[in-house]
Amino acid sequence: MKENIIDRMWYKELSDDQWLFPEERAMEEGTEAAEHLITRPGMTVYDCPCGDARVSFYLAKKGALVTGMDINPRFIERAKKRFEDAGLCGSFQVGDIRDASYPGGCDLYLSWFNSFGYFTDEENRQVMKRIADCIKPGGRLVMENPIPCHIIDTANKKYAENHANVMYSYDSEYKRININYRDQGVTVSERIYDRSEYIEMFEASGLTLLESYSEHFTPYDENKMRMILIAGKPRIKI
Repeated sequence: MKENIIDRMWYKELSDDQWLFPEERAMEEGTEAAEHLITRPGMTVYDCPCGDARVSFYLAKKGALVTGMDINPRFIERAKKRFEDAGLCGSFQVGDIRDASYPGGCDLYLSWFNSFGYFTDEENRQVMKRIADCIKPGGRLVMENPIPCHIIDTANKKYAENHANVMYSYDSEYKRININYRDQGVTVSERIYDRSEYIEMFEASGLTLLESYSEHFTPYDENKMRMILIAGKPRIKI
């Protein structure tokens, strides 16, 4: 698969159960994120893409005002119901991350669990700039994504196992993991960026890396599974 070709709108075609990790994991990670990120009630959070808001739900429970957007209308309906059932305020709409917008800027942009990297490198850089435009001066971006060495090793092992319906492979030339769901005729392709590449994109978009962690907000370690990067948008000097 060439880096500059996205041949199908797989993000609309892939079955819903392939997108969402378990509720138990969402509760654990969402609670951790809320404790670490929500410093005062009323903080505005833009969760994009939000899925069914199973992570940002816990930020809302701590007092955040959550707005979410996702390309999957079924996820948006589930997000609305999740918040309504809990008596929480939330605003959710269907849309493409490439059109993300938050007039006036949010306090916190949430990009959780492999929510970035699905387009070409140039498109991904443009998405990062659009994300930065959604954040107000003094606000932050939080990105949670796989650490390359782990995802590459996982892809190679799963490729060797040659699953009946799912085939994993890693394209070292374009640094993409490709997951082929044979039974659905859909291939998911995600660009896997390392920490230094994220820093470069942050800086090109007017953001600065503030904190780096591995999963569960533990000290950053490139041999761990996941990375959590927090970048800030400088305040306007008067």
